[in-house]
Amino acid sequence: AVLAQVGCSCLAIGISLFGLTQFDLPITKYVRSVTIHLPGEQLTVPWMACTSNWGDWVGQGWRLVFVSLILLAVAWVFQKPSIKNAAIQTLIAHGIAAVLANVLKHLIGRPRPKFVHSGDWQMSFSFVSGLDSFPSGHSTASFAVATVLAKRFPLVSPLCLGFALFVGISRVLRGSHFPTDVMGGAVIGILSGFVAAAPLRQWRTSLQEGFHYAAIAAS
Repeated sequence: AVLAQVGCSCLAIGISLFGLTQFDLPITKYVRSVTIHLPGEQLTVPWMACTSNWGDWVGQGWRLVFVSLILLAVAWVFQKPSIKNAAIQTLIAHGIAAVLANVLKHLIGRPRPKFVHSGDWQMSFSFVSGLDSFPSGHSTASFAVATVLAKRFPLVSPLCLGFALFVGISRVLRGSHFPTDVMGGAVIGILSGFVAAAPLRQWRTSLQEGFHYAAIAAS
């Protein structure tokens, strides 16, 4: 029963990713059409430029680590074990997400949007900069941290996941990633968050639950 549930979740994620690939190139072409490339790249649509800049700022790795450190400081000052546990779990989730994202980036070797001018491109193992589009590192880390916070503090879960989604959208608008890169990062981030937010001995149950919610999010 467990394998069947995980299998169905993986199938739903795969179908969703495949469906989204149909929008990768059209969205990339549109973003290019509203981007001034010289001098420097700047979006001409104000809300897109604002989302791109702020999402990039929020989703940087060291700022996500800073969020965890702030939570640790708050836990120490107010003697809140629950906040301390959440802070530690966000750091663990961030670490898992970073390792998985970086390994997959180089194993898959997908070109970033600026190197793609048609729907036909090769993907293969590579350490070359620019051939590391899938998954989006910003999205993976943001969803990993947001998932832990959403599980630990349900009342603010929409806000946490909303910020992660905001970061993901910004990566597409910035021209750094395709929509499927963001979805892939979100799935890996959610899985990382579920594993980090539970005891290690429960990793099978955590992964099962993570795949379930990742499938819902992807669909």
